[in-house]
Amino acid sequence: MKKSIYLLICILLTSNLFAKQKSDGIYFKIFTNKGLLEGELFYKTRPLAVCSFVGLAEGTLENKTFPLGKHFYDNLLIYRVNKDKFIQTGNPYNLTNGNNGSGYYFHDEIDSIILHDRAGMLGFSNQGPNTNSSEFYITKKPMQVLDYRYTIFGMMTSGFDVLYNFAQDDTIKKVEIIRIGKEANAFIATKETFQQYQYAEFEKGEQIKRNIVAKMQAYVNQYYKGADSLSTGVRVYHEYRGTGKMTPNNCQVQVRYFAFLQDSSIFDQTDTTGIPLTTTIGNGKLTRGLEQGIKEMREGGVAYIFIPYHMAYGETGYKDKIPPRTNLMYRLELVSVKEEEN
Repeated sequence: MKKSIYLLICILLTSNLFAKQKSDGIYFKIFTNKGLLEGELFYKTRPLAVCSFVGLAEGTLENKTFPLGKHFYDNLLIYRVNKDKFIQTGNPYNLTNGNNGSGYYFHDEIDSIILHDRAGMLGFSNQGPNTNSSEFYITKKPMQVLDYRYTIFGMMTSGFDVLYNFAQDDTIKKVEIIRIGKEANAFIATKETFQQYQYAEFEKGEQIKRNIVAKMQAYVNQYYKGADSLSTGVRVYHEYRGTGKMTPNNCQVQVRYFAFLQDSSIFDQTDTTGIPLTTTIGNGKLTRGLEQGIKEMREGGVAYIFIPYHMAYGETGYKDKIPPRTNLMYRLELVSVKEEEN
């Protein structure tokens, strides 16, 4: 009994010492079989992600795996250890069957301010945009390749020797959350607050999307007056209206084009010798927006086709060529149209 009281006093003294050494904020301690990781959570700029992490860590957020009150991350395996890049943990199913652990997904919180520019960044793993769950990683070095794809919600401040020493199937013993200051102590993680942050992030994302598309529409209205408007947001400005055949579905076309990003830089073009590209309308090889634009043209025509990002490569972009949420512009010549023979 005396030993238990002594241990409790030591923990309280340690927590008070920790608080005195830190400025106001929300901090974490991750106790593992190899040692202790400590750091800060970005609750002001990543409230949704931190709400999920804190709620699971403290057992205050409903999830499909454990009952309320059970600390989600305690005793989980560190089931993925990349020697030079990162560790990964946070899924009770250890990546074996596709289950996401928490039973819910939440929206990304990504910007150009907090990046993977150092070791010790905590981020949520995902399966694509807005599919964050319980699973998270900690980087071992700067990893710019992850920027703009994953939500970073915290940063280590100590324990790097432990981080670099992890091996496959080491264990998280316990995650402790420390709040310092009035604002931090007012930050609670429940189903209700999580839903509020989720809705706020959704609305923020929707407004960003509207702004991106509105910027393209304003540009077209200013510099390409008279451009046709389609219900999907695609705009077509006819530099020269062709007099040949229209473009139905399932037909073969030959085109020459230059393709531009929204900053006017070229990301693609047909053969520089002038040989047109042969492709098929309706087989899914072209983006929906480009197909719609071509179908507004006649054979022999030349047009500028402006494509809002949601009709191009959407939320994810395309490899390293097209960033996420990027409007596109094509200057396209429809050389020939050949309808499919029955």
